[in-house]
Amino acid sequence: METLTKKLDAFSERLTETKVAFPREALEKSKAVLSSSDFPTTRDEAWKYTRVAKIAGIQGTDKQYSFSEDQLKQFIISEKHFNVILVNGMPQGFFSSELPMDGISIHPLSACSEKELTSSLTEFNLNTIFDHLNTLYCTDGIRIKAEKNACPPPIALIHVCTGDQTIHHSRIIIEQEPNSKLEVLQYFTSFNASGSYLNNVTSISLDRDAQLELYKIEHSLGSNMLISNEVSRQATNSSLTIHTHTLDCGFVRNSCELQVNGEHAETNIFGTYLLKEQEHVDNHTCIDHRVAHCLSNETYKGVIGDKATAVFNGKVFVRENAQKINAFQSNANILTSPDATVNSKPELEIYADDVKCSHGSTTGQLDDEALFYLRARGLSEKSAKNLLIEAFLGDVVNEVKNDSVNALIEEKIQAFFVKG
Repeated sequence: METLTKKLDAFSERLTETKVAFPREALEKSKAVLSSSDFPTTRDEAWKYTRVAKIAGIQGTDKQYSFSEDQLKQFIISEKHFNVILVNGMPQGFFSSELPMDGISIHPLSACSEKELTSSLTEFNLNTIFDHLNTLYCTDGIRIKAEKNACPPPIALIHVCTGDQTIHHSRIIIEQEPNSKLEVLQYFTSFNASGSYLNNVTSISLDRDAQLELYKIEHSLGSNMLISNEVSRQATNSSLTIHTHTLDCGFVRNSCELQVNGEHAETNIFGTYLLKEQEHVDNHTCIDHRVAHCLSNETYKGVIGDKATAVFNGKVFVRENAQKINAFQSNANILTSPDATVNSKPELEIYADDVKCSHGSTTGQLDDEALFYLRARGLSEKSAKNLLIEAFLGDVVNEVKNDSVNALIEEKIQAFFVKG
């Protein structure tokens, strides 16, 4: 075989192959793909507006850091949640909810058998370079299994990135049996970290009539880099809603690859991003309707200031036999600086003829008349702009029905205004 001298080789040679019991064939596939590949460039359509040179150039390793219990407790979201603290991809703290956790199991991947982990690798479309890096070099992660009819209290997975120039890969597996109901929050943040990188994959399997509300907040990542990918499969009558809220983050790439396999399923994805300075956030989504009589809604809104850049690429795919689909997609952006940039590409790919599908994208500035109205009533220019921005994002934020999560997002938005 020809010797490769690629950036990916230098990047990978400093990493430790996973000790998680993933199936051998999956590990061998990832190894083969990585051996003949390199990091994507802007010549790759999916990465046209997102450069990963900073990730490729990291000189660190997958070094681990141990936190004390008191240090871990500072990251607890709410006592109404079952809190799991992951430091650089490694579960280090499990803090029980004040409510009973019936019908649910939560375990580190390192404590799971190959049989328990097989479906998360064999039944999902994990094909990017970053997915294969995640498989072959997975530090650890969490497997959540909800039993039939289970309805436990909310679960919070707090991902803490720490250290300088560290590289880590984590995997979250969520499996729900029929008629189970879950709320899961994934909170990504950093602590004493600089120039580090976390790659997280979340695989979701919803059985018949199962319901999942997945909240994702990305905050205070600073100069650190995050790649986060959700992949899902839905059975009949299941409901999946993913909320993604990104602010105060230097470089983030979010991907959703959602597969709808059962009739009368509902899929909702909502997102906001609030960017400043030279921050970059890329949201890529795909909802794949494979069967008839399903509904999907997608709304992303962003506010981009200074020299920040946003990317949105959303695809709704309707297969030939997927009749009676209702699918709606929208991306709206406000630029608050002449140097801010947004690249928006909503897409519909439809092979059925009895569907209701729409998509749209808008980009503009804050309404001058509304600003004048608020200024005339005594608000400062900054306060008036912040109020308009909050109102613009409000309908997406209000889709978050969990009160403590909604309050957390509002708190981070207010902190962004103060900091900005």
